[in-house]
Amino acid sequence: MSKHQEVLDYLESMAVGRKVSVRSVANFLGISEGTAYRAIKEAQARGWVETRPRSGTVRVAPREESQTPLTYAEIVEVTQARVLAGEAGLQKEFSAFSIGAMSRENVVTHLKDGGLVIVGDRTSVQRLALHHDCAVLVTGGFPVTEEILALANSLSIPILSSGEDTYQVASQISQAVSQRQVKAHIMTVADGYRSSDIYGVLTDQDLVRDFLAMVQKKHFSSFPIVNGTGQYLGVVRLQDIGGQAGSVVLESVLTNSLLPVTAYTSLAVAQRKMMDQGAELLPVVDDENQLLGVLTREDVIALLSQEGTQLKATFSEQVRPHLEKLGSDYRLRVDPSLLDEQGSLAAGVLTEVALQVSKKELALAGSGFFLTSASVHVFQTIEVEEELLVVVRLLHQSRSSRVLQLLFKENEQAVAQVTIEITVQ
Repeated sequence: MSKHQEVLDYLESMAVGRKVSVRSVANFLGISEGTAYRAIKEAQARGWVETRPRSGTVRVAPREESQTPLTYAEIVEVTQARVLAGEAGLQKEFSAFSIGAMSRENVVTHLKDGGLVIVGDRTSVQRLALHHDCAVLVTGGFPVTEEILALANSLSIPILSSGEDTYQVASQISQAVSQRQVKAHIMTVADGYRSSDIYGVLTDQDLVRDFLAMVQKKHFSSFPIVNGTGQYLGVVRLQDIGGQAGSVVLESVLTNSLLPVTAYTSLAVAQRKMMDQGAELLPVVDDENQLLGVLTREDVIALLSQEGTQLKATFSEQVRPHLEKLGSDYRLRVDPSLLDEQGSLAAGVLTEVALQVSKKELALAGSGFFLTSASVHVFQTIEVEEELLVVVRLLHQSRSSRVLQLLFKENEQAVAQVTIEITVQ
């Protein structure tokens, strides 16, 4: 029996509700964390385990239908909410949620039978939701009137309460819905890396002649280097040993600039790290920096060629479509994907915009750069669908650095400012 099948059998035999972790499975079965991770991912695809907000990965009872809707009881679990009334309706299926932060007339158009309305202390909206067979989740810890509680009990429609803010609760529910409905597998390094014993590995005390023998045996030109306890130290490439005697130890010629990834790293991130570093392989390590194996360019290509594989957009790629050149300035449209949990433009987005604008401005000189420091000041809340004018000023310029200031304006009023220093390569 293979190690992979051994893990699957072990997971299948676990009691429902028991927590699952890569490390505990690997330690219990005496296998590598990479093997445990791959098997857990397959078990998740089979519906044996499930990752839940605040609970982690747990063994679950198999479902006949992988896309069974959430129930209100599961919404309670996801949000850690309290049930104030309508407990008899907790097992009803949840269809969709809406946020009751609009006028009463507009709320009506968003109500769906079997839905959930997330709202604060607006009694009229709570009552309206119940009359449309929608459960209510009151955020901010606001009290609920006895009238609403009695109505909920008479209709067997849950009234829930959470101390979290509206956007935090909405994010938790949205994540849970996605986990239940989306069946696409997010590719990770664990899906395709080669273990050390298959690819080949050398120690820092091996010699150049040992490296050359490994090149002839494995037909690769780079190999990871570990110390006596198996911890990753760096990589030796064929070009690193040019002119070196066969008796030279590898410790003196290895390069440690190649940053490793873990088995949990998404394939999208690994691919971009490989491109950024101009590397033909990436070392794969565990949480203790123990070498598990390597991911090669060929491995990435093979995984990407699989039908249906799609890489998730990076943060930069999420921002880029909403930023456009406008004469000497720029325009940023605030999309919902750019908001933080409070419903305002995320501060990290402002920094990313500053980086992208700097890249566009410096591209005229053909310069590469990296961020040295960033200072972000937000003067007022920046909400969805707003269009901001981004005015750029070059404050300082030297041979190796630039300091740029970006002023974000809405209707001529300054709403944020970012000052960044970049080092030019």
